[in-house]
Amino acid sequence: MDQSELRDIPIADAQAEATFTVLVPSPGALPADCELSPTASLRAERPPRDAHVPQWGDCPLQSNELHAVGWTSGGTPPWTTMRNCCVVLSIPGADRALRLKQYLFLDYGPHPTHHAMIPPVGTYSAKAAAAPGPRTEFEIGRRACGWLGVDYAGMPCAQLMLRGTCVEVRVTRGSFSDDELIGLCASLRPVAETGYPTQSFAKATYYARFPTTCHGFLVPSSLWAADVSNFGLPHCAFPVWGAADAAPEQVPKRLGRDLLLDSFGVLGGNKNSSSSSDGAEGHGAWMETLALYCNESRDAMLWVRAVRAVGPREEAPLWPPAPGAYPCQVPMHKCDSSPDLAVFTAHVTRLNGPHDCAFRRLSHGSAGCTSPSSTSATTTTYVHATPRPGFDISHFCSIISEICGTKVSESVAIAPRPADRVG
Repeated sequence: MDQSELRDIPIADAQAEATFTVLVPSPGALPADCELSPTASLRAERPPRDAHVPQWGDCPLQSNELHAVGWTSGGTPPWTTMRNCCVVLSIPGADRALRLKQYLFLDYGPHPTHHAMIPPVGTYSAKAAAAPGPRTEFEIGRRACGWLGVDYAGMPCAQLMLRGTCVEVRVTRGSFSDDELIGLCASLRPVAETGYPTQSFAKATYYARFPTTCHGFLVPSSLWAADVSNFGLPHCAFPVWGAADAAPEQVPKRLGRDLLLDSFGVLGGNKNSSSSSDGAEGHGAWMETLALYCNESRDAMLWVRAVRAVGPREEAPLWPPAPGAYPCQVPMHKCDSSPDLAVFTAHVTRLNGPHDCAFRRLSHGSAGCTSPSSTSATTTTYVHATPRPGFDISHFCSIISEICGTKVSESVAIAPRPADRVG
């Protein structure tokens, strides 16, 4: 992060300028010999530059890879100039120190709750000799899960999500025990009585606040291989993102015991689509729909995505799916379900997740209940759930059963096999 973008403000004033719930540790939970600095470093939100976004027929890209968006049609992608808001707290000690960074979990798309520790995947390479990656999981009571490991800068780190805020606790000097880091994370509380966001994530996100210049979209990270999203490809998938009441009637308003529909979005297809316009402001048939669910405290989230096609060439998602590069306790699982439904799951941990599911109807029609209308195009539905204590495979399968409308249960793990593209 460019330090020139930061300015110091009193911690008590941080909430008024932040776009998320700012959290502070309880004084009694600070590690021995450490204290919380009275000021916070704030990076103010900055919208993207006001530039022409290449339209559907203007883009020469022939690849679905995100790194290929070099904009050979001229200029720099407008979203590269935007900056999300973040707040950094300093916790210095006699011969050791911590940096506590916070930001809105959804500003650049929903990340796994170990976002700062994602191992190198695809064209991404580690920024330090110590490759990033999680080492162990920890629980915050019965409400949330966090991770300990090495972050993208090669430093020891703890990370978790509370109240929709992503928190990274980096060791910048000296060393801290696991218990010290976990205790600090468990003590985090809102700095103000009224946190943020107080409304739907659809209104709180960066993209919602700058709809005329920022044409990206929100997608969850997946445990599956290959590119299965259209994030960063606005020239072929125009986004429309709204609150729960924007969702079609067939989209469930509740999943499981405590997950409520928060937001719903549609990515319209490009002009190459052979289908007619379907709810995406006249930009062609939808390529994705996305429903976001969260619990009341916003410590847990779940996304349901129906994907018809990905990328400028509108390629079908890989099917059957293949395991991704991220290490999972169960990298791919074939579930028992009805004869007309194929269901695969992946699980980082058996007990808490994160959990992913990919399913497809084998009969004619839409696969999944997030499609805005019936379509003859083959649709793959992806479900991504953040971890939480006791959210085991069985519980996750019960939610998948709700989404599918038929019983889905854990079966025998199968060996990875090559995935073929099908129309």
